[in-house]
Amino acid sequence: MPDSQVLEIELKDDGSFAFTVEVFGFKPGTNVEISGSATQANGAVATFYDIQSLPPAGPSGGSSVTVTAAPSTDFVAGEVITVVGRAAKIWCTELSRDPDDQRPGIKAAWKATLATSR
Repeated sequence: MPDSQVLEIELKDDGSFAFTVEVFGFKPGTNVEISGSATQANGAVATFYDIQSLPPAGPSGGSSVTVTAAPSTDFVAGEVITVVGRAAKIWCTELSRDPDDQRPGIKAAWKATLATSR
């Protein structure tokens, strides 16, 4: 299986970035955390973070998603950009207050509802 990678970076007029990332190793519909940073030799840094449900894989077998980074005025067009990225499966759990928990020294407790864990 190929490694996940950044396929393209677009520097917008406002200084923000759009990273097109190809992610491998996850089933379509999986919630994936995509994060990382881009740097240039001059010290410019842009960080990105997003959680997305992966779309169906393309012909290469990877799912392509776009994530954005906040504007940075330090990047120079035409100079090499190095990106370090991560893709990780995440989960979401809703917890409700447990009114039955009466342990000494515990002000409140919450318990997971299995039906809400994804």
